[in-house]
Amino acid sequence: MKRKILVPTLILSGVVALLIVYSVLSKDDSARMLEVPVQYGIFEIVVSVTGELQAKNSTEIRAPVELRNREFRFRSIKIQDLIPEGTIVDSGDYVATLDRSEADNNLKDVMDELETIESQYTKTKLDTTMSLRNLRDELINLKFAV
Repeated sequence: MKRKILVPTLILSGVVALLIVYSVLSKDDSARMLEVPVQYGIFEIVVSVTGELQAKNSTEIRAPVELRNREFRFRSIKIQDLIPEGTIVDSGDYVATLDRSEADNNLKDVMDELETIESQYTKTKLDTTMSLRNLRDELINLKFAV
């Protein structure tokens, strides 16, 4: 009975030994350990990665609703001054200054238009006053004629 167990064990151990010898001999040179002599000096660790960093905690800041309204017809609004990136701010704190030149130009245009309309209104008011005066005079003349 010992012979029945011993023969398969010997065969199995022989197959395992052959597999080990085959795997050691069949390895190519690129898989072997790279060995270099030890040198003393500064050991620099440099990591170069491409991509984009994203903050762990960030908040998207949008322009005021009034500027996004099509009623004002702003073509482009440039950022004139901006706080440094990474600065911690609270609600209501200064974040950026927007360029006011286009808004100032639009305001001047609207003020000019307002002035023109006001002058037309004054002219129309004076013309109406003169017409009413003439009509009153005619009415008085007609009463006198009757």
